[in-house]
Amino acid sequence: MPVGLLKIGDVAAQTGLTLRTLRYYEELGLIEPDNRTKGNFRLYSPTVIHRLGFIASLKKLDFSLDDIRALMGTSSNWQDDADIVRNTRAALKVKRDKIMEKLIELEEMKQDVDRTLAILEACTTCQVEHHNAPCDPGCQHKANHLQP
Repeated sequence: MPVGLLKIGDVAAQTGLTLRTLRYYEELGLIEPDNRTKGNFRLYSPTVIHRLGFIASLKKLDFSLDDIRALMGTSSNWQDDADIVRNTRAALKVKRDKIMEKLIELEEMKQDVDRTLAILEACTTCQVEHHNAPCDPGCQHKANHLQP
Protein backbone atom coordinates (compact mmCIF):
# COMPACT_ATOMS: atom_id res chain seq x y z
CA MET A 1 0.00 0.00 0.00
CA PRO A 2 1.40 3.43 -0.91
CA VAL A 3 2.57 5.47 2.07
CA GLY A 4 0.15 8.10 3.43
CA LEU A 5 -2.94 6.77 1.71
CA LEU A 6 -5.97 5.78 3.75
CA LYS A 7 -8.19 2.77 3.30
CA ILE A 8 -11.89 3.48 3.02
CA GLY A 9 -12.43 2.11 6.53
CA ASP A 10 -9.87 4.58 7.91
CA VAL A 11 -11.64 7.45 6.14
CA ALA A 12 -14.97 6.28 7.56
CA ALA A 13 -13.51 6.07 11.06
CA GLN A 14 -11.99 9.56 10.86
CA THR A 15 -15.09 11.23 9.43
CA GLY A 16 -17.86 9.28 11.12
CA LEU A 17 -19.37 8.46 7.73
CA THR A 18 -20.41 4.99 6.71
CA LEU A 19 -18.71 2.99 3.98
CA ARG A 20 -21.98 3.14 2.07
CA THR A 21 -22.00 6.96 2.25
CA LEU A 22 -18.40 7.16 1.05
CA ARG A 23 -19.16 4.87 -1.88
CA TYR A 24 -22.25 6.96 -2.69
CA TYR A 25 -20.20 10.16 -2.62
CA GLU A 26 -17.78 8.46 -5.00
CA GLU A 27 -20.67 7.55 -7.34
CA LEU A 28 -21.73 11.21 -7.30
CA GLY A 29 -18.17 12.32 -8.05
CA LEU A 30 -17.77 14.23 -4.79
CA ILE A 31 -14.72 12.16 -3.83
CA GLU A 32 -12.42 9.89 -5.71
CA PRO A 33 -9.89 7.31 -4.54
CA ASP A 34 -6.32 8.25 -5.36
CA ASN A 35 -5.35 4.65 -5.90
CA ARG A 36 -6.45 1.08 -5.39
CA THR A 37 -4.72 -1.91 -3.88
CA LYS A 38 -4.00 -5.07 -5.85
CA GLY A 39 -7.20 -6.40 -4.30
CA ASN A 40 -9.05 -3.35 -5.72
CA PHE A 41 -9.60 -1.71 -2.31
CA ARG A 42 -10.01 2.07 -2.40
CA LEU A 43 -7.15 4.21 -1.13
CA TYR A 44 -7.60 7.91 -0.42
CA SER A 45 -5.19 10.78 0.16
CA PRO A 46 -5.56 12.50 3.55
CA THR A 47 -6.96 15.57 1.74
CA VAL A 48 -10.22 13.65 1.28
CA ILE A 49 -10.81 14.14 5.03
CA HIS A 50 -10.86 17.93 4.50
CA ARG A 51 -13.12 17.61 1.46
CA LEU A 52 -15.54 15.42 3.41
CA GLY A 53 -15.48 17.89 6.31
CA PHE A 54 -16.41 20.70 3.92
CA ILE A 55 -19.22 18.59 2.47
CA ALA A 56 -20.50 17.88 6.00
CA SER A 57 -20.41 21.62 6.79
CA LEU A 58 -22.45 22.44 3.71
CA LYS A 59 -24.94 19.66 4.41
CA LYS A 60 -25.39 21.04 7.93
CA LEU A 61 -26.30 24.37 6.30
CA ASP A 62 -29.02 22.51 4.35
CA PHE A 63 -27.24 22.34 0.99
CA SER A 64 -28.25 19.33 -1.06
CA LEU A 65 -25.64 17.02 -2.54
CA ASP A 66 -26.52 18.45 -5.96
CA ASP A 67 -25.86 21.95 -4.62
CA ILE A 68 -22.53 20.77 -3.21
CA ARG A 69 -21.56 19.18 -6.51
CA ALA A 70 -22.30 22.48 -8.26
CA LEU A 71 -20.10 24.35 -5.76
CA MET A 72 -17.19 21.93 -5.65
CA GLY A 73 -17.30 20.23 -8.99
CA THR A 74 -16.97 16.51 -9.45
CA SER A 75 -14.10 14.11 -9.86
CA SER A 76 -14.26 14.62 -13.62
CA ASN A 77 -14.04 18.41 -13.21
CA TRP A 78 -12.92 19.59 -9.74
CA GLN A 79 -13.24 23.30 -9.04
CA ASP A 80 -10.09 24.96 -7.77
CA ASP A 81 -10.08 26.32 -4.22
CA ALA A 82 -10.60 29.94 -5.28
CA ASP A 83 -13.68 28.98 -7.32
CA ILE A 84 -15.05 26.87 -4.47
CA VAL A 85 -14.66 29.78 -2.05
CA ARG A 86 -16.24 32.26 -4.49
CA ASN A 87 -19.13 29.92 -5.36
CA THR A 88 -19.75 29.01 -1.73
CA ARG A 89 -19.69 32.64 -0.60
CA ALA A 90 -22.27 33.57 -3.24
CA ALA A 91 -24.47 30.58 -2.36
CA LEU A 92 -24.29 31.41 1.35
CA LYS A 93 -25.37 35.00 0.70
CA VAL A 94 -28.39 33.75 -1.24
CA LYS A 95 -29.20 31.29 1.56
CA ARG A 96 -28.85 34.05 4.19
CA ASP A 97 -31.26 36.28 2.24
CA LYS A 98 -33.81 33.46 2.03
CA ILE A 99 -33.45 32.84 5.77
CA MET A 100 -34.06 36.53 6.48
CA GLU A 101 -37.19 36.48 4.30
CA LYS A 102 -38.40 33.38 6.12
CA LEU A 103 -37.73 34.99 9.53
CA ILE A 104 -39.85 38.01 8.55
CA GLU A 105 -42.60 35.69 7.35
CA LEU A 106 -42.42 33.66 10.57
CA GLU A 107 -42.53 36.82 12.72
CA GLU A 108 -45.67 37.96 10.88
CA MET A 109 -47.17 34.50 11.38
CA LYS A 110 -46.30 34.63 15.10
CA GLN A 111 -48.05 37.98 15.42
CA ASP A 112 -51.14 36.52 13.71
CA VAL A 113 -51.08 33.56 16.12
CA ASP A 114 -50.74 35.92 19.10
CA ARG A 115 -53.70 38.05 17.90
CA THR A 116 -55.85 34.95 17.35
CA LEU A 117 -54.91 33.56 20.75
CA ALA A 118 -55.88 36.85 22.38
CA ILE A 119 -59.27 36.73 20.65
CA LEU A 120 -59.87 33.14 21.67
CA GLU A 121 -58.73 33.71 25.25
CA ALA A 122 -61.05 36.71 25.58
CA CYS A 123 -63.88 34.75 24.04
CA THR A 124 -63.56 31.75 26.33
CA THR A 125 -63.98 34.02 29.34
CA CYS A 126 -66.87 35.89 27.73
CA GLN A 127 -69.76 36.67 30.01
CA VAL A 128 -71.45 39.16 27.68
CA GLU A 129 -75.22 39.43 27.94
CA HIS A 130 -75.87 38.00 24.51
CA HIS A 131 -75.32 34.53 25.94
CA ASN A 132 -74.06 32.75 28.99
CA ALA A 133 -71.89 30.18 27.25
CA PRO A 134 -68.24 30.85 26.42
CA CYS A 135 -67.78 32.30 22.96
CA ASP A 136 -66.77 30.02 20.16
CA PRO A 137 -64.40 31.10 17.39
CA GLY A 138 -67.46 32.11 15.34
CA CYS A 139 -68.79 34.51 17.97
CA GLN A 140 -69.84 37.68 16.18
CA HIS A 141 -69.29 39.74 19.31
CA LYS A 142 -65.70 38.67 19.97
CA ALA A 143 -64.34 42.06 18.86
CA ASN A 144 -66.28 43.58 21.76
CA HIS A 145 -64.45 41.29 24.19
CA LEU A 146 -60.96 42.45 23.28
CA GLN A 147 -59.28 45.20 25.20
CA PRO A 148 -57.25 47.55 22.98
